[in-house]
Amino acid sequence: MELLHPSEQFVDCYNKIFELVNTDPSFLYISGSDIYSPTWIGNSAFIDDRVLFLCTAFSITEAVRDATSDYGIILMPKYDEDDDYIGYCFGTCYFAIPKTAKDPVMSAVVSEAMTAASHNGIIPAYYDTLLKSKYSRDAETAEMLDLILDSVVFEFAFVNETATMQLTNMAADGVISKQSNIMSLYMSRLESAKVNLEKFLEQYRQNAEE
Repeated sequence: MELLHPSEQFVDCYNKIFELVNTDPSFLYISGSDIYSPTWIGNSAFIDDRVLFLCTAFSITEAVRDATSDYGIILMPKYDEDDDYIGYCFGTCYFAIPKTAKDPVMSAVVSEAMTAASHNGIIPAYYDTLLKSKYSRDAETAEMLDLILDSVVFEFAFVNETATMQLTNMAADGVISKQSNIMSLYMSRLESAKVNLEKFLEQYRQNAEE
């Protein structure tokens, strides 16, 4: 597996976002661990009509449900109108069966059953009942949610970010730390990422052979 270099489109996107975050006074970047609370500064600013857009996760809808002004959910903007909407899943949980499992087949069956239960029960309850109904303010939000869900992809480099020197977080790291040259930042991580990735894949190969 080869790590690809950033494309011209990626660099252009990075430069636009870098300029927005670091030079536009209308943009505010806020970090914090309590982002699911209504009192978190970003959520409270949105509830109080002090910000127009809040870029965050689905789960924040519960924290801002008491906002008096109507609001909706929209997708992240596309680079080009001919592009498809694509968004990668952030913070997903993953199953892993250790080599020391006494009955790996049964472990796999139970894991699959739990996943099916989540897909058939928990997800519809949260997605259809809460997000589309209880937390939505208009019919367009349900359409937006469908578009977002249909565009989700699972990024190998993000799922295995420790083996790829967190290259998927590279752009965010660079913008926040005000590093204007994204290619320089990428090259500084590339060789270590290649070494780590090869070790990671070799472990996969060994496990597959056993």
